[in-house]
Amino acid sequence: MSILNDILNARQFALNEDYQQALSLYQKARTEIEREISICHDIQQNKSWTNMLVEIEEEKKAIKQIMSSCESFYSKIGSDPSKVHDIEPDD
Repeated sequence: MSILNDILNARQFALNEDYQQALSLYQKARTEIEREISICHDIQQNKSWTNMLVEIEEEKKAIKQIMSSCESFYSKIGSDPSKVHDIEPDD
């Protein structure tokens, strides 16, 4: 099922710190779930879809909080995130 694949891939992208791609896949899954809800007439199945939507929103919110924290951190240290990986650690 592509919805589950989208969610699993979104989670993997989030773990790999590719937050924009993760959010994009979550949005795609959300759209597909909303379509399923609109055509599904099974109350139990709709509850499952609705629960999945709640989980997606919680995960999207967590990712957005991480992104906001990163932006705040990088602005405080006055650095571009892409340059942080080039910093040599002190031994």
